[in-house]
Amino acid sequence: NWPYDEDAGNTVSPNAVLFSALSVGLLILGIGGLSILYFRGNFYPVETQGKKNPLDHFTATLSQKKTLKYFALAGILFLVQSLLGGYMAHSYVETNAFYGLDLSIILPFNLARGLHLQLVIFWIALCFLGMGLFVAPLIGGKEPRFQGILVDVVFVVVVFIAVGSMIGEVATVLGRLPESLSFLGSDGWEYLELGYFWRVLLFAGLLTWATLVFRGIWPRLAREKDKFGLVHLFGYSALGMGLVYGASLLFDATTHVTIAEYWRWWVIHLWVEGTFEVFAIVVMGVLFVAMGLLEIQSTVRALMFQITILFGSGIIGTGHHWYFTGSPSFIIALA
Repeated sequence: NWPYDEDAGNTVSPNAVLFSALSVGLLILGIGGLSILYFRGNFYPVETQGKKNPLDHFTATLSQKKTLKYFALAGILFLVQSLLGGYMAHSYVETNAFYGLDLSIILPFNLARGLHLQLVIFWIALCFLGMGLFVAPLIGGKEPRFQGILVDVVFVVVVFIAVGSMIGEVATVLGRLPESLSFLGSDGWEYLELGYFWRVLLFAGLLTWATLVFRGIWPRLAREKDKFGLVHLFGYSALGMGLVYGASLLFDATTHVTIAEYWRWWVIHLWVEGTFEVFAIVVMGVLFVAMGLLEIQSTVRALMFQITILFGSGIIGTGHHWYFTGSPSFIIALA
């Protein structure tokens, strides 16, 4: 932490000075290097001004219209999450009540915090799921059979997981969940409070979602010869969102903290803060191309550049959460 507390025995070590200086120098050098690559790498798209927007006469398919409820529910969850955040912020000022009302019996601080953290993951994930299902038919060029019904099924499963896991978390914190049903309650891990059963169900739901995305893009995907083309990148990013969450199944409430923390940060740092970002930039690239604002070639080149930076720094950066493992100081400096 900074500033360090000498009374607690903390001092500035030689390694801290060395790696701080190196990081600043490398940052400046890296910015210069990236600038050279960008301006000499021909990343600018071919002039598209004056081209007709292909989406001028766009008509949403049935499955695309059904994705609206994903975003509507995400808005509701965001509102609830914000209210819980306000409740917790007020608790720091009035620790024994909420404007004179004692809510600690039905909504203790630790329960409010757990729900607050779970809701942010749920509403963000809903937006990504909805966007993937909306864009897929746009890429594929046609609506797969039964896609609308399957979009509804995935939505129902996600709602069931969200509601069920939060009920289990409430029952766990309030001490009303039998030990025999602990897999339905809270595992107690920050950001991953939902019980093991809900994590298995969510993993299956994400893989099902990825399957629906591939169904939507398949006509165009089958015709794209470049395995790192724009449509393939979209498919890879969707599949990554499903697969990386599988790390959450490698620990439960009984796992030793050192093992659980390792895999927990896989989920937080590489799933939420890794695959989500990659999926987001690929979707933006697809939409810009669909609107005629960018050319495919320049878009793919820019996306590959961004993905390399995201994963190249993100995978190494995950290590800064494992400071307790006793690794050499240069490992922490890299992370």
